[in-house]
Amino acid sequence: MALRALVDLSAVKQNPAFRRFWVGSSLSQLGSQVGVFAVTLQVYSISGSAIALGAVGAVYVIPMLTLALLGGAIGDSRDRKFVLLVTGIMSTALSALFWAQAHLDISSIVLLFVLVFVQSSIGAIQVPVRRAVVPNVVNPDQLGSAIASINLSKYVAQALGPLLAGVIISTRGFALCYLIDSVSFAIALYSVVRLPSMPAALGNKATPMLSQVAEGVNFVIRSRVLRGTFFADLSITLLGMPLAILPVVNDEFFEGAPEVLGILTAATAVGGTVGSALSGSVSHSQRPGKHLVQLCLVWGILTMVFGVSRSVYLSCALLAIMGALDALAVSFCNLITQMATPDQLRGRVSAAEMIVNMGGPQVGGLRAGVVAATFGPLISVVAGGVCTVAASVALASNKSLICYTGSHDGTVTSGKS
Repeated sequence: MALRALVDLSAVKQNPAFRRFWVGSSLSQLGSQVGVFAVTLQVYSISGSAIALGAVGAVYVIPMLTLALLGGAIGDSRDRKFVLLVTGIMSTALSALFWAQAHLDISSIVLLFVLVFVQSSIGAIQVPVRRAVVPNVVNPDQLGSAIASINLSKYVAQALGPLLAGVIISTRGFALCYLIDSVSFAIALYSVVRLPSMPAALGNKATPMLSQVAEGVNFVIRSRVLRGTFFADLSITLLGMPLAILPVVNDEFFEGAPEVLGILTAATAVGGTVGSALSGSVSHSQRPGKHLVQLCLVWGILTMVFGVSRSVYLSCALLAIMGALDALAVSFCNLITQMATPDQLRGRVSAAEMIVNMGGPQVGGLRAGVVAATFGPLISVVAGGVCTVAASVALASNKSLICYTGSHDGTVTSGKS
């Protein structure tokens, strides 16, 4: 029974094509985390401005949110392998430009912002297509394992990337971080080259791009399963997530000790990594929608407890458990989204999911900050938990999601090599 709780790596072990894709994606994610940390620190080292740091985040997020649906439509109307090859080559070259500006010590904030904007614009096309590719590479019964494996590598990269970048920057400087990022993209390219061809559906090729975007949005709106899945994601990230105001919570309840803030911040990431390592339930779940709603409910209750906690140890434990639950919820959301979407729409629906994934925390952080500034951190955190619980109760009435077992109305293409 304990072994069933561990992340299911059967897709990595049994499917050579997916194994290559997973290794390439894992290295690319680690390199990207190293590169993102380097950009952030380099901007701050040049400008010394907190506003500039915030601007980096905005320059990165805006293209992702505005261009993702177009990127998904491109992925649905072209050979996905070809799209990944082109965007992969562009990402490798762009990382080389990051390396060049650091190696030549150009120290230009404007140049860094331009490179980040272009990098994010490429990612807006690449990320939805990478998500949509997974069901094309694995058998249907391996999809849960594949998604859990990818999410595990993502959380490991998020934990190790900044640590690795910090050590590299302190000893060798920024240039080596960008070189690692570029090399990781190049390695990922090899895994894409070995993928089978994935031609687009004939109807997608003839449909105008904006019409394809509208078709994808309409499909999400009409699907009670997808609507419920995206709402479940937002019930955590938009309504209840307290991470953005942890500095305020620390000042108000724990005397503002920097080391306590560091531990509180790290607790969620550690919990997320552990949760993704214990995501065997994702692969074995017969009712993923039901389990997703249950996770949201428990998460909301724990958030309320965190809001009234005055113990550092209890708060850290709660944040770690919440991080683990969030990691499991992300895997269930990814799995349901891929299973509930016909292959010819997967790029656009994956793009919509990415917008929810990225936009929810941004708006949720703003919500938490405004409420905390107006009524204090206690009300902000507890009210967020109450909203998540209320949303979970509302989701329980969505029988399409609660009873969902993994069917959709489209045709799934899958392959092995």
